[in-house]
Amino acid sequence: MQHAFGVKKEGTIKIDLVKNNKVYILTIEDDGEGFDASIAYESLGLVIIESLSTYQLHGQLEIDGNNGTKIKISWEDRDA
Repeated sequence: MQHAFGVKKEGTIKIDLVKNNKVYILTIEDDGEGFDASIAYESLGLVIIESLSTYQLHGQLEIDGNNGTKIKISWEDRDA
């Protein structure tokens, strides 16, 4: 909330988790201020998200900071 909406202090956050065949897709998006994703990896929070999604889940991380922020993490179900 703090980083998404800044001084606006209100908006919408949408969280969606779907499984398509053997692939999970977690999407978190907001209609807040957005940010420059090319420099955002310097924040500790996003470093943790990147580490968990790529190293622990062996998945992919996509971040779009235009028109709000959209973070998409996808990984394959290795137990199925």
